[in-house]
Amino acid sequence: MSLKKKERFFYMPSFLAILQGKILEKLPKPLFTYDQYVTLSHDSISEGSQKLVTKILKQDLSNMKIITSEYLKKFIDRV
Repeated sequence: MSLKKKERFFYMPSFLAILQGKILEKLPKPLFTYDQYVTLSHDSISEGSQKLVTKILKQDLSNMKIITSEYLKKFIDRV
């Protein structure tokens, strides 16, 4: 089933998206936040994206796989 509506996309400059995120995150149930802008403005799937995320967050994420696997082992043992 299709609604057969035309998709509408428009370009929004980064500064407007940042401003929109900063303003909308103040609402009780925000539709869009600055954190979402930061997340969506960078490719998180491509090869080498861990280095980019590390640079953005200014925090080393190399041990994340080890920590996650240990956490999941503890969680699965409790189920």
